[in-house]
Amino acid sequence: YPRGAKSIVIARSDPAPDALSAAPFPVKQSAPVLLTPPTSPVKETKAEIKRLKSDTVYSAGGNGAISASVEAEIRGMGVKIVRMAGSDRYETSLKIAQTGWKNGTEKAFVATGRDYPDALSAGSAAGATGVPVILVDGKTGLTGTSRAALGKYGTKHLYIAGGNGAVAPSIETAMRGSGKTVERFAGGTRYETSAEIAKQWHTKGGLVYLATGVDFPDALAGSAVAGAQSAPIMLTMKNCVPKPVKDTITGTIKPQAGVVLGGKGVITDRVLNNQPSC
Repeated sequence: YPRGAKSIVIARSDPAPDALSAAPFPVKQSAPVLLTPPTSPVKETKAEIKRLKSDTVYSAGGNGAISASVEAEIRGMGVKIVRMAGSDRYETSLKIAQTGWKNGTEKAFVATGRDYPDALSAGSAAGATGVPVILVDGKTGLTGTSRAALGKYGTKHLYIAGGNGAVAPSIETAMRGSGKTVERFAGGTRYETSAEIAKQWHTKGGLVYLATGVDFPDALAGSAVAGAQSAPIMLTMKNCVPKPVKDTITGTIKPQAGVVLGGKGVITDRVLNNQPSC
């Protein structure tokens, strides 16, 4: 966003499930994602808000994720704040969908809210497709709220990100029982799942983004740009690229270039330069 952006999405920088479903929203808004500690924005974030000259900042999550003091500091910079928040991670994902897709959608991604990798892998694909990510409790089944939400978002088709251990078969059955078509994209690991999603949603000969599979901030921050470029975010290990990921990159996508998200402490230059598989 070298020429600025009309709006920005901010999310908590340490593990916070509220932000997991935020990835496709900034793509829809043509907005970058900036990270902040929960109690006060760091100087780098404030400086970027000034550089972008945005009118509106959307905060993803409740006061426990991004405090009122963060909002107050940003508001003091002359920027409008819109908070997208529910009582928990699941309701927050619905609030984000309601903000970005007021009239509902024909398609949506579904991912577990109990862990982050599958939702992150789905985020750039959802952004490229222009649809929301709805979080569900992948173990206990659909609540009444989740059923109602999936009736509005994904009215015809739902994409499940993750295997049966992440989103239980009973949830898939319930979705099908409501008259929707359902596709599941899953592998034996988080890396394989990211590869399966990337096989379906990518631009052949375009770009590929690599992010660590053991933490979420880098993938979340990169999701807005990746989604806007119809490029997948694929998960990798620190010192090597999992074979299913590498096979998808070299055999299916064949990108012109790749982008590694994060410093050497999370993904080494060995991955950047040599792409050894594991």
